[in-house]
Amino acid sequence: MLFKNTTQKFARDDITRGVLVQDKGTGIWVLKRKVDKEFIQRFPEIQAEYVQYWDEQKARIMNAQKTQESKGMGKGGKESQVARKNAFLGTEVQRSLTAGGMSAQELRLDIQKRITDKAITDDMILQTLQSPAIEVTKVRHIYLLAATGVAANDAFRDTVFDMFRERDRVTKEDIREEYERRKGSACSLTDYVMRSLIREVAERDRHEKDTWILKGV
Repeated sequence: MLFKNTTQKFARDDITRGVLVQDKGTGIWVLKRKVDKEFIQRFPEIQAEYVQYWDEQKARIMNAQKTQESKGMGKGGKESQVARKNAFLGTEVQRSLTAGGMSAQELRLDIQKRITDKAITDDMILQTLQSPAIEVTKVRHIYLLAATGVAANDAFRDTVFDMFRERDRVTKEDIREEYERRKGSACSLTDYVMRSLIREVAERDRHEKDTWILKGV
């Protein structure tokens, strides 16, 4: 099992039951939502793209875990033992950040709501955020998932994040112009998608239309 040595069983079971259901007769796990064969027939290129993406992601995660394990074996001390003990937090951090960016303290509080059998400390969260097994990026005091896996979205996110690393307040027009300057063409994302991606790291100013303020400022 890919995550057996780095996650606790209750965390794996929670994730599994969120998307899969077990056949009582065969014991085989299958997706709750059946395969959309009509979509695959209509958009074979998209299906092939995501099959390739997840194959690459699986290989990347396995390589990262092997690297981390080898480092831990080399140290052989208390630090590596603690890292292995807290490895289950990687899944929890990713789960929390799926909803948007958070500070380390917000992550701790959010994860603590789900983990009731032990205390989650700030040190545990910071150590997890530095692990190569999970890919996160930081915008000032906010941690976010480094990528979505959708190239167009990630290009826009990179622009947004870089701008908020330098400024507290940014307008959507500022972001559009910076994106176009970088890419040489206008952003093709819909306004809804752009707003959703900006919300990962910022909140809309109630007094100024289309102005966004970095979370926590």
